[in-house]
Amino acid sequence: MDQDNEIINIYTPRESLYEVAQALVDQNIGITDSQLIWLAQNEVDLDPDQSVQVLKLIERLEELDDVQNVASNLAISDAALEAFSAS
Repeated sequence: MDQDNEIINIYTPRESLYEVAQALVDQNIGITDSQLIWLAQNEVDLDPDQSVQVLKLIERLEELDDVQNVASNLAISDAALEAFSAS
């Protein structure tokens, strides 16, 4: 679970998603979104140049009409983000 301003993100195993959402509704806690996401358990650190290549690939994949979501286990450093923004 993590909190960002007025939003609380709750992470649960996929088998428990409905039960957790229903328990929140039963407690009159408003839910703005309930969805399954892929959350990497083991992130991979790459050097900034390799990270930029991966980020460009992810960006191109996300632009495809048939692609709904792209998941990655890339740990993105500030240097990689700066290099990607500059490219």
